[in-house]
Amino acid sequence: NAECFASPLNCRYERFCSAFPDVDTPFGSWGSFFSPSFTPTKGSFEANPPFVPEVMLAMVEKMDALLAATNEPLSFVIIVPAWTEIPAWKALTSSKFRQAEVVIVPK
Repeated sequence: NAECFASPLNCRYERFCSAFPDVDTPFGSWGSFFSPSFTPTKGSFEANPPFVPEVMLAMVEKMDALLAATNEPLSFVIIVPAWTEIPAWKALTSSKFRQAEVVIVPK
């Protein structure tokens, strides 16, 4: 349905969250993924956040809160590096909402 981290220049869907809602809203941005006003209760979302450990952890925490707050079908497909020692990875792999995991190993 939408992307959680995009811009008008790289979004695939009509609706997306972006870092600069002040200029991106006319192009379809809902604003920041981290905004208190972004509270979807259903739908499917793709998330490819900046690969900053603190941003990835904040994303996981928000997604867990959103998933816990709804009984509607809500899902996130998350693309992050397999940095297994950071708190974000540990939070992702231990989330009670985790359904599957695919790790792509370079050749």
